[in-house]
Amino acid sequence: VLPEVLYKREKFPFMAPPAHTDEDKQGKLGELLEEYASPEKIKKSGYFDPQAVKDFLHKYRNDRDPVSLTRKDTIVNHLLCIQILNHHLLEN
Repeated sequence: VLPEVLYKREKFPFMAPPAHTDEDKQGKLGELLEEYASPEKIKKSGYFDPQAVKDFLHKYRNDRDPVSLTRKDTIVNHLLCIQILNHHLLEN
């Protein structure tokens, strides 16, 4: 049903909009990090080194460079995706 040009063209990953660009988004991201990526949740899931995550999030929260923050947003999104999937699919 779809034209061939649509399903054979190069695909690009979708990423959520960067959180660092808006205070409201930063607040919502903070809530998600608190709920799913607290030191206790990171340790419990066992996927990441809790100290490395803590250090990374500290650097992320104190970074002011837009280019660096855009890159770090990608890492934060991946971290949250894994933690949220773990919570909903494996822990419950």
